[in-house]
Amino acid sequence: MMRLTNRIVGLATRRNIILGLLLTIIIGAILMAGIQPQMLTLTGGLPVLDVRPSYTFNDAEEFLTALGSSGRQLYTYHQVVDTFFPLVYALTMALVLAALVKRVFPDSTGPRALVLLPLVVAVFDYLENVLIATQISSYPLLSPDVFAAASAMTGAKWILMAASFVAIIVLAIVSYLRRKQ
Repeated sequence: MMRLTNRIVGLATRRNIILGLLLTIIIGAILMAGIQPQMLTLTGGLPVLDVRPSYTFNDAEEFLTALGSSGRQLYTYHQVVDTFFPLVYALTMALVLAALVKRVFPDSTGPRALVLLPLVVAVFDYLENVLIATQISSYPLLSPDVFAAASAMTGAKWILMAASFVAIIVLAIVSYLRRKQ
């Protein structure tokens, strides 16, 4: 683990962070502004499962049914694009955290473990995506247990995403205050 955190810290350059932000924005725009509005239209306003904080089996069943056959194909395309998004946003957030950790704790290696937090977010995002994909492909034979697990992954993803943002904000504030002194 320490080798991975040190590698990420070494890659935490302004150029890499900007590149990561650009890729995150581009892929996010494809998903959020390109594909998801189409699915919102097809479902009469039901949000995509991935963006909800949690959902029940009935929520998921209602969403997939409302999508219809062409919408489920669109969701499959969404999932293909979403294959890249967790990796890109997680690495970008990890690079930002690494740059901040280097500034705030220049002589300490312990806090470097924070850079792994966004990578854990991505793991939950990928697990969520795989579980949802299995259900799209088996529609209309849906499993309450699979959706319960997918919803748990979604919830964990959003909680850890919030924790990552809080860590970035706190470290940015500490870094700013130290530079002002």
